[in-house]
Amino acid sequence: QETVYLNLSMALRYNFDTPLIDVGGEFTIGTTPHDRYDPMELNKGAVLKRTYLMLSPVAHYNFRRGKNASFYLGMGLGMGLGTRKVFEGCTVDPEGKILEELNTQKYFVAALTPRAGVELFRHFRIGMQLRIPTDGEVTVGPTISITFGGGKKD
Repeated sequence: QETVYLNLSMALRYNFDTPLIDVGGEFTIGTTPHDRYDPMELNKGAVLKRTYLMLSPVAHYNFRRGKNASFYLGMGLGMGLGTRKVFEGCTVDPEGKILEELNTQKYFVAALTPRAGVELFRHFRIGMQLRIPTDGEVTVGPTISITFGGGKKD
C-alpha cells in the first residue's frame, strides 16, 4: 500500500573547493497525513499514522559546480525519534458510535538516505531521495530546495 509522506527539512552545508564536495547536517520533520479508513475493516496492528524527527549528517559530490546546471550525488545517515499510532480494535457503543482503540508507540529510528539531483542557477535544487529506515517504512520521493548563500564557487 502506498503512503504519502509530508517532510520538511532544513540543512546547513559547507562547500569544499577541492574535492567538489559539501558536508553538513539536515533536520527533518516527517508525517503521514490521516487517511480516510473504515475502522470496522482494519486489522489489529495496522499502523494509522507515523511521525518522526530526524537529524542527519549529509555529504554530496557536485559535478560541474558553479555552472547553471550542477548535478550532485549524496548520502545521509539519519537518527531520530518516531511515533506511530497503531490500531488495536474497535467497539460500537449503545448509540451506534464506533469507538477506536489506538496505541501510541514511541521508538528510535535510523535511516540511510541516498539522493541525486541537479542544482539550477546555483540556488535551486531538484532531486530524488530514497529513505531506508530501520522501522521498515521505505520511501522514495522528490525534493525541492532553495539554497541561500550559494553562488559561483569555481
